[in-house]
Parts: sequence; C-alpha cells; structure tokens
Amino acid sequence: MQCEICGAEIVGEATRIEVDGAVLDVCSRCSKYGKKVYEKKKISDAPVEFEKSFENKIFPKNKSVSEYIEELIPEYDKIIRREREKRGWTQKEFADKINEKESIIKKAERREITLEDGIRKKIENIFEIKLTERLKEVHVHANVRRDLTLGDVVQVKRSKKDK
Repeated sequence: MQCEICGAEIVGEATRIEVDGAVLDVCSRCSKYGKKVYEKKKISDAPVEFEKSFENKIFPKNKSVSEYIEELIPEYDKIIRREREKRGWTQKEFADKINEKESIIKKAERREITLEDGIRKKIENIFEIKLTERLKEVHVHANVRRDLTLGDVVQVKRSKKDK
C-alpha cells in the first residue's frame, strides 16, 4: 500500500488520518499532518487477502471490461423540432402536452440544454421515437506502478520544526 500523501510504500499498517474532512491512509511520517481516525471494525469484515483476491476475480488486472451506456443522440434538437412541426404544434402547445415549460422546449430545440431523463422520456413517448443511442464504454484496468497521491497534487505546508 502507498501513502496517500507522499506516495512512499507503507511497511506494516497504514495510519488513518483526517485532513480537512478527507480521510487518508498514510505512512508514519505523514501522520503528523492530520488527526488520527479510530474506526471500530465490524465483525463481518472479511480479511484484506480475501477482498483483494475477490476483486481480482471480478476485475482481473490488464483486462478490459465493457458495458453499454445510453447517450443523447447528437441531432436531438433537430429531431424534436421536426416531429413537433410535423404535427403542426407550436412550442407552447407541445410544452402543454408534455406538461413542461415552453422555455424548456425552446432551449431544447436550440440545443442550449441537455435534456433531463424525465423530459426526454416524455418527448420520446409522445413522438414514439428514441432520442438516445447505445454506446459501448470500455474500462481498462491496468497495473500501474504508482498511483497518483495527494502529495503529487498539493504542496504540504511544513512547520518550522519539520525543516
């Protein structure tokens, strides 16, 4: 395990501290930068070795995991306007039919907003169309030699006695 402040390899058990509301696992040298946090262990907590082996079975290292996500299609604004005009509805009439504000319809047709799921579903239902497409999202879990630590991002203020 690596210290979440300096990135050094932690030998033995990590010290859990709180720094400005963030709880971090750190080495003994960096433990002075925060307040030590004591946690009660639950009886049902599994050993660390089991958790890691279980995680590796689900997400083996250097393997990619695919899942599908629904994303709003790029031309949603034109499709909404085309479908509304095909029915001869004004923006106000259309807004009343789906129980939304006219300004939402205007902004959607000008592509000034991204449609929330609830509004999108109302539009899809009334027009009997689909405004989303299924995209494949790939996550790659690779072995990384060193994780990014808090110390990589911020500079730790050291007191005069630390220098």
